[in-house]
Amino acid sequence: MIAVLGVVEWRAFSEARRYAPPEFVLMVIVGALTLFVGSEAALATGVALSIGLLLQRSANPHVARIGRVGDTEHYRNVERHAVQCTPGVLALRIDESLVFTNARRLVNVVDRHLAALPDTRRVVLLMSPVNAIDYSALEALRALHDVLAGRGIRLDLTEVKGPVLDRLRAGGWAQWFRGRVFLSHHQGMLDESGRGP
Repeated sequence: MIAVLGVVEWRAFSEARRYAPPEFVLMVIVGALTLFVGSEAALATGVALSIGLLLQRSANPHVARIGRVGDTEHYRNVERHAVQCTPGVLALRIDESLVFTNARRLVNVVDRHLAALPDTRRVVLLMSPVNAIDYSALEALRALHDVLAGRGIRLDLTEVKGPVLDRLRAGGWAQWFRGRVFLSHHQGMLDESGRGP
């Protein structure tokens, strides 16, 4: 025990407590198990809890409403920057891959934003942070598309990565998707004035 305590990086515990409380708790649990039970049990528990933390984070992805920064082609979070928003357009950035752990929340997240913007005619999803999309997410995207279409709102996607677009095509989305896909988010936003590609 004295040997283990001598090599422990106490500074890392202190920093983790301030920076990432869930990871600090994980470190304490694994450390205690190492001291009092054994390294095998600590390792197994650490791996299981780390996977749990990863799933918990992916289940609650950060979704930001974004607007244009000045006269640039850059779009940032409306809560962090002084931006201009296009009337009638809800632009959202999804900061996580869309998988079974978070897919079902997509409709609810968009719905919450629409409740604050009842005059929305178009929803534009910036997809550049999305590295993967599974079948559950494809179904959630279809549900979102159908809900919006029922309200007379068009769903568009921007900056979809090639592998993600390949998955969408393989899932037969061309049969039901009626929106547009733009190479850049800026092009997608300009489409509202009829100037898009």
